[in-house]
This record gives sequence, structure tokens and C-alpha cells, in this order.
Amino acid sequence: PGPYVVTLNGTGNTGCFFSKQLSFIVCSGDTLPVSKSDNNWYFGGNYFFPTFDAAGINFNPSSPVPLTNGNQEALEGCATMSDADNGTLLFYTNGINVWDNTHAVMPNGTGLFGGYSTSQTALIVPFPGNRNLYYIITGNGSTDIYKGYYYSIVDMSLNGGKGDVTTKNTVFFTGPCPEAQSAAARVSHEALSGTVKYKGDCLRPAEYWVIIPACKDTFKTFLINSAGINPPVTTVAPDNNYNGAGYSCVSPDGNKYAISQYGGGTNKIRLFDFDRNTGSLTNEKHI
Repeated sequence: PGPYVVTLNGTGNTGCFFSKQLSFIVCSGDTLPVSKSDNNWYFGGNYFFPTFDAAGINFNPSSPVPLTNGNQEALEGCATMSDADNGTLLFYTNGINVWDNTHAVMPNGTGLFGGYSTSQTALIVPFPGNRNLYYIITGNGSTDIYKGYYYSIVDMSLNGGKGDVTTKNTVFFTGPCPEAQSAAARVSHEALSGTVKYKGDCLRPAEYWVIIPACKDTFKTFLINSAGINPPVTTVAPDNNYNGAGYSCVSPDGNKYAISQYGGGTNKIRLFDFDRNTGSLTNEKHI
């Protein structure tokens, strides 16, 4: 990887000498054909039964193998990050604590504003333009106390390469929402998902979208790029059967967004077209 210059010297048909130069850059890192950042999964296994091992899966071998060495307690949501190049474990979180690759809690890695009973309590997003930094976006919805979405930052260059939480519990989005279940009228949903907008290369850092059901009738889509977390794109999508619990995901090609909801007499999946260029959601269907 790096910059190169190729010089071509020769003699043309007229007998004149010529010299041409071609400059180009060979990229690596974020442009690897297949990222290995998802090659380890750690789940929670100790919440109700402390003697049970926390389960996990290692996808680095040709055939996946189970993992039983995690220390994570998680009733519902959790997230894991591995090295994009070689697939080695970096850290994992239940949205409240952060464990490093030795399964020890990171410095400052406790008390994040996620929730034990939040369906998607944590989403890890690489920091565009700096491969040592990662956002941990946490959510806590209808059953947890903080009511909203927050972010923390992990710096993997610290603590001997095992990482340190350097920023903690900065507001990502907290409403207000009229239908929220607290006096502060904060967000009461539990879904949290993201997707890649631009994969990134050595000329331009990667960019990511983070999508949340901000309030009963609106979705907020946040662009994360080298400038940081940008102001959200708002999509209005009325839904009288709103309920705070549910899961969401973006399709592998980034063109569809789905969110499950139950309650209010109707259980359903809401399916949208997602525009990766603008961050907007359109053409809602119910499944």
C-alpha cells in the first residue's frame, strides 16, 4: 500500500523520445474486500444464572467454533467488535459495561447508559478516519431508566492496546417525545441499527448511517463521518400502534430497513425503502 509513480520512456514512430509518468495510490485497510470486524460474537449468559458461561461464536476458523470465555451479563442486547484486518477480538459490551480482549472490564468501562432489558442496547461504529477509535451508541427504552440514546468512545491505542473508554454517555438523542413513559417525555423505543454509507479507502474515510425510531411518528437517521455525528435526517411515518419494544435491522445491501413492533392490538414488521445517499425512509409496508 502507498503512493507509486510509473515512468514510461521510449521512442515514438517519428523518432522522437518521450517520457510519461502515471501516479497512483494503492489502498488497503478499510478497502479490504471482506472486513473481519464481525468475526467474533459474544452474547450474555450470566444475567439470571451466574454459574452459566456467556456464550459466543468465533467465525475466524473455516468452521465456526463456540466460545465460552466471555464475562458478559446481558438479558437482551449486546455488541462485539473485532479487528477488521485479522478478526481478533477487540472488545464487547452489553451497553452498560465494556470488556476488552482479555475479558477484563476496560478502564472507565462501567456505567454506560444502556439497559439490561433493552432489545438493541448497543451499536459499535468505527470512527471514520481513525482506526483506533470506536463509538459505542447505547439505547435504553420503554423499560429502562435513562430513556434515550447516548454515545461513548473507545480508544484502542490506550491501556497497552487493550482500550480505554475516553468519552462516556454523551447525548445522542433523548427527545422529547409526547408519548414517552417518563415525566421528562424522553424516547421510549428500544431499536437501534446502522449500515455503511461509504466503505472508505485511503483517499476518503468510511461513512455510516445510524437509524433510530426517535418518537412515535418519526425516525431519525444520523450520518457519522470524519466530521463526527451530523444533524439527523427526519422521516415522518405515523403509526397509531406504536410500542416501545422491538428490533430493527438494515438489509445487507443497505436498501431496506425493517423494525418489529407489538402491542396495541397489532403485531407487525414495518418495512421501508432506505436511501443510502440521503438517509430517508420511504414506501412503508406492513408484514
